[in-house]
Amino acid sequence: VPPSFRFPPLREGNRKLARFPLRSRGNLRRGFQRLRVDEAVVAAPKVYIPGRTRTTLEYTVGQTRLIAENQQLETDLVLEYQGTVTILEAKNRFLSNFAVYQLFHPIKHYHQRAKAKGIQVPHLNACYVLKQARRKDTRIRMYLYEFSDLDRIDSIRLVRKAEYCLRVR
Repeated sequence: VPPSFRFPPLREGNRKLARFPLRSRGNLRRGFQRLRVDEAVVAAPKVYIPGRTRTTLEYTVGQTRLIAENQQLETDLVLEYQGTVTILEAKNRFLSNFAVYQLFHPIKHYHQRAKAKGIQVPHLNACYVLKQARRKDTRIRMYLYEFSDLDRIDSIRLVRKAEYCLRVR
């Protein structure tokens, strides 16, 4: 498994022009929601406060079993909507690639915690959010990923991607 994963290119169909006031948090929430529920905005997701923690994770890469002891995890944001939990990793600039563990470790940790507490999470995924602020607008790229096997870091798969352009009216 390569140490990083390339962001796929965005095509015209993935780009959306949104004329929202930049300071409105609700508009960004709607953007996340549209990405997650196929453009049908029906309700606001539950939002959980970000934080840092330490944990030990055990998983497989290729044929190698790893035990990552005392790993520090940082979760930027967690959203829950109709049984789907989305863990977000965000950066204030556009990047060409990322380390897969930045998405996998928080998902694995969340899954372990839910399992230990007897909580069923029907669907768990991760969204990488990149923001580029410019003079006239702000561009936000969103890449939604899933892991087909929560015991394998190399089971990552892109589900959906989109770019939003927020302009001041």
